[in-house]
Amino acid sequence: MASIRKHTLDLTPLRVSRDFRLLWTGLSVSAVGSMLTRVAIPLQVYDLTHSSWKVGLTGAISLVPVLLSSIFGGAVADIADRRMMLLRSLLIGSALSVALAYNASGGRIWLLYGLAAVAGANSAFASPASRSAVPALVSPDLIPAAQALQMLTYTGAGVLAPAIAGLLYRSIGPTWTYAIDALSYGACFVAVLGMRRIPVGNPHERFHPRLVLEGFRSLKGRHAVQGSFAGDLIAMVFGMPTALFPAMADQRFHGHPRLVGLLYAALPFGAMLATVFSGWTRTVHRHGRVVVLSVVVWGFAITGLGLVRSIALSLFFLAVSGAADAVSGVSRMAMLQLATPDHLQGRMQGVGMAVWITGPYIGDFEAGGVAALTSVDTSILIGGIACVLSIVGLAKLLPAFSRFDVRELRSSDRATSGTTTT
Repeated sequence: MASIRKHTLDLTPLRVSRDFRLLWTGLSVSAVGSMLTRVAIPLQVYDLTHSSWKVGLTGAISLVPVLLSSIFGGAVADIADRRMMLLRSLLIGSALSVALAYNASGGRIWLLYGLAAVAGANSAFASPASRSAVPALVSPDLIPAAQALQMLTYTGAGVLAPAIAGLLYRSIGPTWTYAIDALSYGACFVAVLGMRRIPVGNPHERFHPRLVLEGFRSLKGRHAVQGSFAGDLIAMVFGMPTALFPAMADQRFHGHPRLVGLLYAALPFGAMLATVFSGWTRTVHRHGRVVVLSVVVWGFAITGLGLVRSIALSLFFLAVSGAADAVSGVSRMAMLQLATPDHLQGRMQGVGMAVWITGPYIGDFEAGGVAALTSVDTSILIGGIACVLSIVGLAKLLPAFSRFDVRELRSSDRATSGTTTT
């Protein structure tokens, strides 16, 4: 039993930190509610327009507001009370869900687009505050375990919520589906309200656009942080063929109607399994090596996906790539938070969100473009190989990233502390 616990999710951050427990519980509830809305919005757009192009337009309209909000939200998170930022965002999110529920009866498509964009921007603005709060709530040695718990929240919601959302939307309608999301915001608000005030990184600073520029300039020389962003971009751009799933189901598996959903679910399912068995966070220190190896596995799994014709093997390789994504994500977030001083945590999270948001869009464009020039299978195969070669090249280009070791940070902190005392 003890050996099993050693390999499963480390719950220590939930046990030792009351505030992290409240934050994680509240965000977990809200993540499920938000996922219901993310599924309900495109379903409602399609019901109103019967146009896939207009469904895709929902994301395109939201992209720029979400990107700008994440970057500016990161700058604000470094000078404001992060807990208050979250509380205000949760109130706004709940109000927007109520507005979506009200609009569902009228079905005004332009208002649906606008509410979806504002809701995405509101979430993106507060996300750096919630992410940058973690180092203030748990000790440095528990940050990887805390990241695994947060990863479980998103992967679990990604696996369970879409199926639940589809059932709710068709059984009780969009109005009540959005209303459930509004209630989930309320539950999260109560949890965050019970937290203590989170320390402010720059308590005497006032907001100025230069804070945003300083965030980008502070990336200079931070090779571990640069590598964590670049590693994610490599995997998203070359190794995330989600845009090809409909064509794959049609061409490879003769348009099996349920297969597209299984292809989309396989990635978060693999990620969820990896987070459940994330006990390695207790003992692993070389997170740069973990990221490099994970992206290599990711690339090989996508390469395998491009070669096989079996439904079972296709789902297996997608689950493996999802698991590799989760392992890489835990280590990348740990590196980002451990290698960033507190007064820059929000801005680094904001820059990171900009990377994490744009990566899949570029990846869809790359995969679709190569598929149009060659074939679906060739596009997947080329992407997997490019993923492996690019991450190996990045490890050579930024050796401080691939050699990142938490123990070196701790010894440096001890040395600094000793010098100060002397």
